[in-house]
Amino acid sequence: MRNGKAVAAMLALVVAIVMLAGPALAAAAPMGKTFGALGGERISFETVDTDGNGLVTQAELDALRDTKFAALDSNGDGSLTQEEFSERATRRAVARARRRSEKVFQRLDSDGDGLVSFDKFKAAQDSRRDSGKGMIARLDTDGDGAVSKAEFDVGKERRQAKVRKKAGDKLQGTLKKPFLGRFGF
Repeated sequence: MRNGKAVAAMLALVVAIVMLAGPALAAAAPMGKTFGALGGERISFETVDTDGNGLVTQAELDALRDTKFAALDSNGDGSLTQEEFSERATRRAVARARRRSEKVFQRLDSDGDGLVSFDKFKAAQDSRRDSGKGMIARLDTDGDGAVSKAEFDVGKERRQAKVRKKAGDKLQGTLKKPFLGRFGF
């Protein structure tokens, strides 16, 4: 039991670090590269091997660490504040939301005219698995053509269980990978 609590605490710490530091590290990464699990796309060996000699030295890793810290320390005072973490995280979240909304809009704008009319919106919604007809077909277990609160709740729990399983499978796959060191590579 004791080891389970330690593993859970370590996992919580890693998640907190990723959530707080990732955006800043991504913003500071050279040539679109980011710092492994802390910022998205894995950083390449070539990016870390700054002198190009085919070897990564402690000095190069220290320089990478220093770059990470400098990216977080937006006012350059040598200390990190909650505001500095939040500022970076907010920018990253806004950029991600913008990218996602652009993709959704492009799917809805079926003719590419830059507008989503009600007809386009309705057509896109009707084609989805979770559209009204699809939802009723999936959740109406008594065949009355409608979904009761009880049927809805059962469907919601099934969906949540599926999401939890998928997240658990993904986490298990991550945990099975060998530890890649403090820089995630």
